[in-house]
Amino acid sequence: MIVAVSADRAVTLEDPENFRAFRLAIEGDPVQLGGVAAALRGIAVIADAQTAWVDESWLRDHTGRSDDAVWQDGVSAMLAAASTFGWYDAEQRTIRAHIVWTPTPANS
Repeated sequence: MIVAVSADRAVTLEDPENFRAFRLAIEGDPVQLGGVAAALRGIAVIADAQTAWVDESWLRDHTGRSDDAVWQDGVSAMLAAASTFGWYDAEQRTIRAHIVWTPTPANS
């Protein structure tokens, strides 16, 4: 599962069926961290250039699968697995995501 931030700062959820891998993919450069953090307001909190904490509620609701019990169970299982590594904060209801920075496409 990938929370993707495009060069124009649109946020989407890609590969939503992949409960075994979770990351934040950002088009751009870490020097743009402030703009990215603003785009992610209400979605994730950037801890540093390599780490973000994604809001569980946004993750569960963003795909329009609030009523899909099978998909929601997959998210719950992913969060349970993440918690064994300290990657889920139950108090804040956030899951840790590694940030992967990718170059901005030339036409953006």
